[in-house]
Amino acid sequence: MTTATKRLTGSELLQYVKTNPTLSKTEQALGAGYIRDNNGPEFTQGRTPAFTDFYTALLEAKTEAGELSHQHRIISDSIPSHDGPAIYVACLASYNAGTLYGRWISLEWCTDLEELENAVQEVLKGSPTPGAEEWAVHDSQGLPCFLEGEYPSLSDLNDWAEQTANVDERDAYMIACENESRVLTHEEFLEVYRGHHSEPKHFAEEYYEEQGLLNDIPTELLYAIDWERVWDSEFDCAGWSAHYANGGYYIFTD
Repeated sequence: MTTATKRLTGSELLQYVKTNPTLSKTEQALGAGYIRDNNGPEFTQGRTPAFTDFYTALLEAKTEAGELSHQHRIISDSIPSHDGPAIYVACLASYNAGTLYGRWISLEWCTDLEELENAVQEVLKGSPTPGAEEWAVHDSQGLPCFLEGEYPSLSDLNDWAEQTANVDERDAYMIACENESRVLTHEEFLEVYRGHHSEPKHFAEEYYEEQGLLNDIPTELLYAIDWERVWDSEFDCAGWSAHYANGGYYIFTD
């Protein structure tokens, strides 16, 4: 294996990687001149590859060449700047070997389940540890509690990303799914969600007014109604719920 006298970058690095597809990631990094001088574990001919620098340079080269317009949005080294659902996929072969390696996957950029599955395999392909096949989620953002954990269903994650992409009020949708401990369809969400209100008692008053149940009650009696007690006895006790967020309460039916 020939080693470059200096670290290859840009189009030179891309060309080197493309013309040497059979080389391992270790061999590619060393051959491109990304050698780390330390006393750590030894690799080919006693040289340690500088994987972080190598992957960073390769990512920059592909971005400059316009090859990562979509893929780069899906897989990244750092936590996505958006607040959409994302997972950090860790390589267990590397983890068991004492090396931390993984990448972030933005679920909302995956067009379907197959692309999500392919993204996970791409993360494993980039592992510095030979024989990388198993993975686990070691961090996440924008997910409900029932989808957090090391081994979530990719199908459920894909369903969550698809549904949240079509919902205007993501906070309310998150709470509704948490209440049911499952991913709700948009139709199921609309069936249980009753809007955002300043206080539950105000919702109770608006509800009775919308039903036309206050039309025949004298004004002086309307002022005497304790709407907080109405909420507690007629709604809360019947399984309705109010969740405080964003300066008010999200109201949900049973």
